[in-house]
Amino acid sequence: MSSDNVWTNLVNCIQRVTKKVKIDNTKAIAFIATPGLVCLDKTGAPLTASVTRDPNLNIILPYDMRSTLETKKINKTHHQLLQYYGDTAQSFLKESKLMWLKSNLKEECWNKAGHFFDLTDFLTWKATGSLVRSSATLTTQWTYEMSVTGTEGWNGNFLNELGIGELTEDNFHKIGSVTQRPGTAVGEGLLTNMATEMGLQAKLPVAMGLPDALSGCLGVVGCEAKDVDCDLRKRLCIVFGTRAASHFVLSEEPRFIKGINGPFRDSILPNMWLNQAGQTTAESALEFIIDSHPATTEIKKQIGEMHIHKYLNKILKIKAQKSNLTARSYLTKFLHVLPDFEGNKSPLADPWIRGMISGLSIPTTQESLALLYLATMQSLAYSTKHIMSALTQNGHEITCILIGGHLGKNSLFTMLQKDVCQVPTISAEESRSQLLGAAILAGLASGHFRDFNHALKEMCGTGKVILPENDLELIEYHKKKYEVFLKMYDHQLEYRRIMNSGRKGVNKVHTKQ
Repeated sequence: MSSDNVWTNLVNCIQRVTKKVKIDNTKAIAFIATPGLVCLDKTGAPLTASVTRDPNLNIILPYDMRSTLETKKINKTHHQLLQYYGDTAQSFLKESKLMWLKSNLKEECWNKAGHFFDLTDFLTWKATGSLVRSSATLTTQWTYEMSVTGTEGWNGNFLNELGIGELTEDNFHKIGSVTQRPGTAVGEGLLTNMATEMGLQAKLPVAMGLPDALSGCLGVVGCEAKDVDCDLRKRLCIVFGTRAASHFVLSEEPRFIKGINGPFRDSILPNMWLNQAGQTTAESALEFIIDSHPATTEIKKQIGEMHIHKYLNKILKIKAQKSNLTARSYLTKFLHVLPDFEGNKSPLADPWIRGMISGLSIPTTQESLALLYLATMQSLAYSTKHIMSALTQNGHEITCILIGGHLGKNSLFTMLQKDVCQVPTISAEESRSQLLGAAILAGLASGHFRDFNHALKEMCGTGKVILPENDLELIEYHKKKYEVFLKMYDHQLEYRRIMNSGRKGVNKVHTKQ
């Protein structure tokens, strides 16, 4: 991915919007982005992050797994900083990617580097010229410390231990030595040349941003719904992107939880601690199941503009009615899915876990696709329950689930979350919660809102709530399916143990596991 292309397309998008709005009606702007690592030289020009040596490929995306070996090295340090990342570093951490760059592109990238940015901070820098970083990006995506004891800053000894001590030079200039909280105004606002290009006013306030998933949490956490606890500390916010899902919970007291990131201070709301879990494949798991099925081509020709999820939901409803079943969930009694096709982020923090399907027949019909789709959605709900269990066992009280993102509009998906987790589930009216979070940040930077509480009340809107039912038979059914779900992890680890045992000659392939 190219940072130049990202910026050019972003400016084009802003131009299209501002052409329809009076210039003085825009009071502020905020940037959010997927947490990619942007590599620039000392002049601010793109610097290759690719083995192709192409300078246009200067962004490493968060789920790029090239730094798996470097991540293992980080974990071998057993450094106290790792407690903020569930005691287990994962390859999304920027330090692992920087270690990879030094080992594999030392001459082409590492030695020439002038700046390493998180993509959100890169966009803010392009707009303002300010090198100040978002405290939220550095704590949640890097190992910048905002500790429970009040320590704040980079740990130079840790970077030296990782072999990337050059980053400590010139007061950590390459990775940022000054931070600001999200929603605060950056520098002197929008640069004149950028303002002209975008069709906005020079010095327009630019808000310090967030990684996109955190922005999604901000956009959904204050969502109001009838008969649901409005205590922000008791809400599990799930933000679904096009690929993965992130699970967030806030608290007034910091909580360290194995396999779950955090506690991070002030990352979303001031004076609150954040724990963040996640699923590496969520909507992408569903799309994989759908796109790889032989019936999909036929279905898409048949349904025209209708979304395929809606069509599959209809097939399942008809199938359940014909089978005299009181709930569609009963259709997958002997069909089970483990959805971690690209590793488990939480709560196992195991990048080598892979997806599994038990009970698979030769799938050719539309009905067989619908059943696989249902079993996969159920598995995502069981994964949420797995995460919830880790959170509640470590002091969090969760009284409801809030869902932001496209999957929140899927009525069957939200119903499954409710049935499995047995708490009220709210689908936000505004599904584009990441963009709403960015608007909240901009509103704060402009001074339009007094504080975050005011902003959440005015901006987060309402949601559709579905309440759990006291259907004891269905509750027991999901308990059994969840038990199978957990057994699939155990079985996979046992398969791994068997294949890694015995003579060394047997283990020459895939020894990373």
